Amino acid sequence: MGGPVRRFIPLCFTIACSDYALEGGRVDPAPRPEDDQQVDSEHEDLFEVEAVLADLVFFGDTSSSMAEELAEMGAQIEAFTARLEEGDADWQMVAVTGPTGCNQGGIFTPDTPDLAAAFGAGIATPPGEDEVDEWGLHNTTTALENTDEGECNAGLLRENANVQVIVLSDEADHSPGWDLGDAGYQAAYVARMREAVGTGGSFSLSAVTGDDPTGCVAASGATAERGAGYLEAAAATDGSFVSICGEWAGGLALIAESAASQRTFTLSTDPLPETLSVAVNREVRTTWSFDPSTRSLHFSANGPRAGDVVSIRYEAAP
Repeated sequence: MGGPVRRFIPLCFTIACSDYALEGGRVDPAPRPEDDQQVDSEHEDLFEVEAVLADLVFFGDTSSSMAEELAEMGAQIEAFTARLEEGDADWQMVAVTGPTGCNQGGIFTPDTPDLAAAFGAGIATPPGEDEVDEWGLHNTTTALENTDEGECNAGLLRENANVQVIVLSDEADHSPGWDLGDAGYQAAYVARMREAVGTGGSFSLSAVTGDDPTGCVAASGATAERGAGYLEAAAATDGSFVSICGEWAGGLALIAESAASQRTFTLSTDPLPETLSVAVNREVRTTWSFDPSTRSLHFSANGPRAGDVVSIRYEAAP
């Protein structure tokens, strides 16, 4: 992964935030009376969200039936990145098609000349072998696992980034394991993706695929089967679903807005989970879950964006 880049500022980690004064970007404890030995178990962790780091992996199924859809994704990419920039996201992305997970065309950034043409060419580049172009979960997993120095996607994953995988296919996932009778085979790929991302950032997979439960038919008459494997991975990671048979613009805009939000916050101490209370800009939010194994709170929807202030109150575990 790349060097550390902070995506939010923890303003205070404290027994009682009112006992702290913020000055010059530093938090100092206000003096307490010497005879005050009481330890309060009530905590408030306060964060101000800076520009969010958004690291994105787009997978394109390059089988023969997908030519029109791949061209459409290329045409939509500039509107997608415009949404990221509206949310002040610092973004970078790759297009992946083959089982090595290596990018097609490099790592795209806001400085990439003629992004639509470069990305469009990358997402439509066949991997050179039959069938492996339908290994969406496998190919995106290996993309995330090859981001260290000297590997083909070096620099793609930044510390504390919001990592989003977006898969585009008119068929079910055919990654190794799909045909072994294990309905939950995709969980192993999701686990590997989470491990590659690490605990500092957030991760989700979104699917532009055929509808649940039986697939769909587009206005053009093109058909798509149910996006099996992809739909389950999206549900498991709080990702989005966009019907490949419909208009994509609205769905892709929602994915971009999610990528431009800060979704994961690490608490300063172990809480009593039942006492957690979360507010963004003083408005209570309930679309979150807590993971005690990483002491982190994760927004499943409507995540805070640049400039928002997040307050997480709770009682500390004994």
